[in-house]
Amino acid sequence: MFIEEFDGLDPMEPDPELSRGFAERAKILNGRWFSDMTPAEARATFARLQALHRDTPEARREIGEVSDAAFEAEGLRVGVRVYRPRTPGPHPVVVFFHGGGWVFGSVDTYDPTARAICEVCDVVVASVDYPLAPEHPFPTPFLCCVASVEWVKQNIAAFGGDPDAVVVMGDSAGANLAGATALECTRRGIELTGQAIVYGPFAHIGLAEEVGLRPWAERDQRFGPTLTATSWYWGNYLADAAHARDERASVLLQEDMKGAPPAVITAGVLDTFCEESRAYGHRLADSGVKASITRYPRLPHGYLTHVSLPREHRSQLAYEASMHTLGKVRELARS
Repeated sequence: MFIEEFDGLDPMEPDPELSRGFAERAKILNGRWFSDMTPAEARATFARLQALHRDTPEARREIGEVSDAAFEAEGLRVGVRVYRPRTPGPHPVVVFFHGGGWVFGSVDTYDPTARAICEVCDVVVASVDYPLAPEHPFPTPFLCCVASVEWVKQNIAAFGGDPDAVVVMGDSAGANLAGATALECTRRGIELTGQAIVYGPFAHIGLAEEVGLRPWAERDQRFGPTLTATSWYWGNYLADAAHARDERASVLLQEDMKGAPPAVITAGVLDTFCEESRAYGHRLADSGVKASITRYPRLPHGYLTHVSLPREHRSQLAYEASMHTLGKVRELARS
């Protein structure tokens, strides 16, 4: 499915309301982008950006209960923050993998997003604090995400979740992990209800043409992620350059995705990852998997964060796209 624009505006020009709060963000970034920083600097800066407007009703949605848990995987302790709705259960479950280029982000920085998913979708959310690169490069984060699904299957009933109704979901790098995890669960015989993919990268930058994507030099990079930024993300995630050809990282290298769970895939038209997300959806559909693809005009990467911003600091178009995305996730979780 595609969302088309009929209001006469150019779908390739950004929504002007996206500039709200730009001065605050620019002050924190101080003329640098994440790819100009060390991983530690990027994590601290991202946390400061995410903390803007944190103490607002939109960011602190009232839900039933929040619990912290953990499990062991790949010799590491992996945290999981579980969010329960206020409505009676048992509820479908969304296992959520946050974005951040595999380098930054956490269950803390994504707390407002997890709360929104919990409330709007009326699901139990298991937000996974997977280990970050470059300290823990591929395949460790991916394998911990797969292990998180196994943990959820075994333990989520104690939190009011239905272990037979589990969706994996992620945004940006988390979308890559969600797609890769969904395919790995298929290989291992772990049943999932669906996968929700929100603007993710699905092929290493050097493999774009091989998997049928436009080369990066031909993409509109005005609104990001840029080639420079994406190179930094992949460079941190893959300690071994040979891993770029591993289909668990560059997911579009997998030709046959038969048997994978149904997918909801969304992205902004201005996002350089839009065509990668769309290509993943088409690869699923070509393999006989039900896939819904929605592209939102005039929106770039990261629009999902607007679901938890106060009205005066958000783009209404981004907010509506976020609510539409979550509505589709709610339907998927109950399919």
